[in-house]
Amino acid sequence: MINTNEHLASPDMSQPQEAAGTTEERFLSRVQATEMQRSRRSMLASIESDISTPFREVLERKVRYEYATLSALIEQEDHKATAKKKQRKVLHTQYFVQKRLARNFL
Repeated sequence: MINTNEHLASPDMSQPQEAAGTTEERFLSRVQATEMQRSRRSMLASIESDISTPFREVLERKVRYEYATLSALIEQEDHKATAKKKQRKVLHTQYFVQKRLARNFL
C-alpha cells in the first residue's frame, strides 16, 4: 500500500534536469574572457586622460584580476569536464545478463 505522504515521480522528474546546451555554451570560453579584457582595456584607454594615474592603475589591476579569475574558473571547468568525461563509462549489456546456476541447490 502506498503511503499518502509518498508520491510517485513523474517520468519528467526521473531524469536530472540539465541546462540547455553543452558545457561550452553554459560557461565562458577563453575567447569570451579575452574579448572582455580587451574591451575593458579599450574603455580604460578612452578615459585615461580624464582620470588620475593612481586611479588608472587601480582600474588596470582590477581588469587584470578579473581576467585572472575568469581564466582560473574556465580552467577549473575544463578540468571538471575532462574528469567527468573520463568517469563516464558504458557498461555492456552482458554485464546485466544473469546466468542460471549449473546445479539446483534446493
